[in-house]
Amino acid sequence: MKPDTTFYKELIDNLYDGVYFVDRDRRITYWNRGAERLTGYGADNVTGSRCRDNILCHTNNDGVSLCEKLCPVANTLEDGVCREAEVFFHHRDGHRVPVNVRVSPI
Repeated sequence: MKPDTTFYKELIDNLYDGVYFVDRDRRITYWNRGAERLTGYGADNVTGSRCRDNILCHTNNDGVSLCEKLCPVANTLEDGVCREAEVFFHHRDGHRVPVNVRVSPI
């Protein structure tokens, strides 16, 4: 019996943690409600855009942009290695939000 994908989408949507999926071009293909709560951006605001378009302006602790050369997502897509990083992003309302990012290739 093949599981219903609606069940898994509902499960991920109801996690407290923010979860999003990107394709090989780092285009956001899925954005859960937890990501909406953390960022202030709804799925309709980000789905289809690339994370490197700097919607969230990911930075390290020193404010250095991660989207070009230091992006954990890009690095994981390149070598298939899981990564974890402490980063900051800019909330839709303009304040800086610290997050622990875990990147896993699926």
